[in-house]
Amino acid sequence: MFDVTDLRHQHHELFTRIQRAEFAAAEAIGARAEMVAKVNSPGKTYEMRGGWKHRCWRNGESVQGELTNSVKHALFVEEGTGLWGPKRAKYLIVPRRKKWLSWVSGGTRYFAKRVIHPGIKPKFIGHAAIYGRAAPFVGEDHSKNIATIERELQRVA
Repeated sequence: MFDVTDLRHQHHELFTRIQRAEFAAAEAIGARAEMVAKVNSPGKTYEMRGGWKHRCWRNGESVQGELTNSVKHALFVEEGTGLWGPKRAKYLIVPRRKKWLSWVSGGTRYFAKRVIHPGIKPKFIGHAAIYGRAAPFVGEDHSKNIATIERELQRVA
């Protein structure tokens, strides 16, 4: 004979452990992705590097997470602008407060009333931090994430 109440209690206890392991795995994946994104971010001003944050939450039966950057220009670096951005076109840069644009290149100062800029290529820093590949269309490598999930579930078993 067996006790149904005891079986239910054991099932509930095991299910709770599995849920905790799922959340711990998502938290570990998020922490690793945040660290990798910080390391791979451009270090010119260090703003973008410090803006990466991850968070995890439970949505019903599943665990979800996200990797975000609070810096305003992070989306442009991640997805690209101009020819590589959503409009797929060069864009015009004009001075807002002065009469001329000015910059130095190769020791020579240049002046211009306007410049047509081709944009910047996307860097896919956040995507690469999560999936291990730079471009989303190349194919994702989930092996590190799966290994992390398996490691957390091994602790339950």
